[in-house]
Amino acid sequence: MLMMTIFFHLCDSEDPEIHFKYIEAAAKTGQIKEVERVTRESNFFDAEKAKTCLMEAKLPDARPLINVCDRFGFVPDLTHYLYTNNMLRYIERYVQKVNPGNAPLVVGQLLDDECPEDFIKSLILSVRSLLPVEPLVEECEKRNRLCLLAQFLEHLVSEGSQDVHVHNALRKIIIDSNKNPEHFLTTNPY
Repeated sequence: MLMMTIFFHLCDSEDPEIHFKYIEAAAKTGQIKEVERVTRESNFFDAEKAKTCLMEAKLPDARPLINVCDRFGFVPDLTHYLYTNNMLRYIERYVQKVNPGNAPLVVGQLLDDECPEDFIKSLILSVRSLLPVEPLVEECEKRNRLCLLAQFLEHLVSEGSQDVHVHNALRKIIIDSNKNPEHFLTTNPY
């Protein structure tokens, strides 16, 4: 009965508190589809409060939390939550299907959380050409982990990438690892 009352107020209201209370009530009563719908459709809730509420609720389905964090720029928080709660398939789903453009932020947070490199590498390779290279390189360089991208960058080059960011990042890796940098510098036109 309470959910129905709140739902009717929700339809007519732009009050962030009413929208938040609906999200909170639906989460507490396990109505995940409803939480997912409201977090996807409503523009009238406090995103920070909703994020905190959903993290504390520890729902078995992360889609509502993904909606909030993706829409309102909490991608590192989302990644940290999913990783520390062993919800790796949701991380994969997020970067592969929801927003590949945010994969660099996800990778950066996974590196900060000391996630195994094999998972990060497979995640990067699963997104491949949908992944924005320049911000990915920046996130890895900030953490002194550029070499993590070697296989991914080599794969892009073998596919014919002419993106200067791909070639510059690969150049840095080759020079840092001292793997015949003279040859790369004299033969790579990019």
